[in-house]
Amino acid sequence: MRCFLEAHEYPGPFFEGLLSLELQLRLGGRTIGSDRAVLRVAPWIMTPNSLPAAEFYTCDTGPSNAEFLRGLQEACASVNVPLRVLPPDVHGGDRWIQDEVEFGFSESPTHSITVACDSPRDRELRNWAAMQVGPDLGHFQIGGSTPNSLDSFGNLEVSPPVTVRGRHYPFGRIVFGGRTYGDYGAATWQMMPELRRFLQAQKVQAPIEVYTDWGRRPKSPSRSCGPTPRSGRPTRRSRAALTSTVRS
Repeated sequence: MRCFLEAHEYPGPFFEGLLSLELQLRLGGRTIGSDRAVLRVAPWIMTPNSLPAAEFYTCDTGPSNAEFLRGLQEACASVNVPLRVLPPDVHGGDRWIQDEVEFGFSESPTHSITVACDSPRDRELRNWAAMQVGPDLGHFQIGGSTPNSLDSFGNLEVSPPVTVRGRHYPFGRIVFGGRTYGDYGAATWQMMPELRRFLQAQKVQAPIEVYTDWGRRPKSPSRSCGPTPRSGRPTRRSRAALTSTVRS
């Protein structure tokens, strides 16, 4: 007999993700054998930008980014990677698709699924990620506070695999911009607490908050992120959402 468990909630600030499972063998109303295990819900893990690409997503904004689209189409065709272009009636004039969605994955010993984290920014692209849900793509959103610019996912990146003070992070570490440690002034910016607590609760990628509040539009620094091979399994492929640029 094979049994499967399906989680409906990721680990978070009020749920460690730990579950106790006990199996009992009963005969005549008596327990003649039992076994117990503690399981943890598989965390959400961000994928680094330099994994081999599986798909690209971008927006068509008309003549303003026609040259950009032509170049991207040629580049994707040369490496045989699908390009999904969102027309204006889908993006509603919101070209900042990378601000709206961050791709990651969750994995068990027998199954892996890509899962999109939908930003709480909630502009014209707010429904797009949920519309992509299917057998191979999940979706969720974290919110609860009034969003600001730092809740856009241009402010959410992940480093390459790294070792810090003797501890190895094979999936890298999450990096996002915010205010300096200990500064709680009303004039400073920070990613909403619900989102920060969620990222910290996944534990695998130990988030780092970088002081960027000195800038006019504080965002985490862009990084080139290396692939994360895992023993006995092929390296994952990533989905990428690219902001449609305007030629100046």
